[in-house]
Amino acid sequence: MTWGSSRNGESMTRRRVLRYGVVAGAAIASPFVWRSAQAAGVQMRMGSDSPLADEHSIALVKLKELVESKTGGRVTITIFPNAQLGDNVAMMNSVKAGTLDGNYTDVGALSGAVPEVDVVSLPFLFADKQHAVRALNGALGEKLKPNIEKAFNCAVLGWGSDGVRNMWNNKHPIHTPDDVKGLKMRVQASQIHKDTYIALGALATPIAFSELYTALQTGVVDGADNGTVDMLSFKFYQLTKYLTLTQHVTILDAMVISNNFLAKVSPEDREIIREAGKTASEFQAKATFDRETTATKELQDKGIQVVELSDSDRKPFAEKMSTVYGTAAKRIGDASLIDLARSSS
Repeated sequence: MTWGSSRNGESMTRRRVLRYGVVAGAAIASPFVWRSAQAAGVQMRMGSDSPLADEHSIALVKLKELVESKTGGRVTITIFPNAQLGDNVAMMNSVKAGTLDGNYTDVGALSGAVPEVDVVSLPFLFADKQHAVRALNGALGEKLKPNIEKAFNCAVLGWGSDGVRNMWNNKHPIHTPDDVKGLKMRVQASQIHKDTYIALGALATPIAFSELYTALQTGVVDGADNGTVDMLSFKFYQLTKYLTLTQHVTILDAMVISNNFLAKVSPEDREIIREAGKTASEFQAKATFDRETTATKELQDKGIQVVELSDSDRKPFAEKMSTVYGTAAKRIGDASLIDLARSSS
């Protein structure tokens, strides 16, 4: 029995499941739901769009370990991986309705309801990925958090990252902005993500992440810009040929918990959950960044042609983004957010 692919190529075998403290009988009864070993206490249901061993899900694995340990089993967690409960947009709507207790989501999925959150999707906004995470853990995050919490009836406990976006496709190498023209590039729900590719002359094609592999197989899209770790974890390298290290956006995540659920637990356990969410998100970001250091080499070993860009090579791409920034400033309703993001340290 396996539970899907992982970022490091190791499937979630029964041995690995047991190592994480999961009851084997429960896993056999329902192989696609990671059930807590303890049946007593308050049950917490968390959703993820990725396999359990994937860096996008390990935040929830860490959350489970911390919460169950620190509450002594008063709160137990069941994780629903692999987009079983829908994509991140659908799961966030479930959190809002109170039918799902929490989700670890990419920030772009929040932008439909909270346009100002889309500021973090602006290309070439941050100096590097560490700067992006610091910004959300600082003044920028404090500015955005109340709007997210109000829109989704939730609490934002922490911020993480799936690494940086790099452009990849199965048609030809990308060296300059002109090489992007005409490519059918997958984009997420973020309007800025769509506008970025439109500005480069690509055909921006919205596709749920869980449907991307099939979309590449069938030719619905030619490429995407998920991080190098995702290219390995989800075996996108099987369907693409060319990777360009544009590093144009840092993919940022949020750990959200339904206010309906938090109201069910004691103030003591509520604080434990809040602290665990913050710690788990930090753990996830570091794990992803560590993994990225080797991912590019692994992709090359699998036959992917990698184009490295210098800062001067990236400049023509950044210069194409003036219209994206102008439109975004109007859409997010607060142009000062762009300055706040850049100045966060």
